[in-house]
Amino acid sequence: MIDYGSILRNAPVVADAACLEVSLYFAPGHASVPGVDTCPPERWRRAVCTYPLDVAGVPDVTGNTAGWLPNAVREIRAQAETIDPNPASYAPAVSAYLVRFAAYDNAPLADRALAYELACRLVSAVALDLTNEHLA
Repeated sequence: MIDYGSILRNAPVVADAACLEVSLYFAPGHASVPGVDTCPPERWRRAVCTYPLDVAGVPDVTGNTAGWLPNAVREIRAQAETIDPNPASYAPAVSAYLVRFAAYDNAPLADRALAYELACRLVSAVALDLTNEHLA
């Protein structure tokens, strides 16, 4: 586990959880395991990155050897929600790590493009949520 709290003063308290979560379903190493399908399908990654990022929004993975992944993501989100229950805190942290993944050229271009798209969707959803909350 990364501990940004020990090295960065202004890091969001949910940064560790967000970094770990994104690294589980957007890891460059997925493509390097010959004959083993450990990468979750795109439709699952789209679903899991839909705002709000809560435990209930993590679907099961079907037809994949990464059956442990949904439970791991649910646990990470449960911990993040305990740290900061505001959904508008966790989503930008996840977005930042999606953009970070997309910035490196050691993963397939399609995965990098998907990560960037999902980050943009999350940021837009948070902005809309905060705007609606402010207007209410």
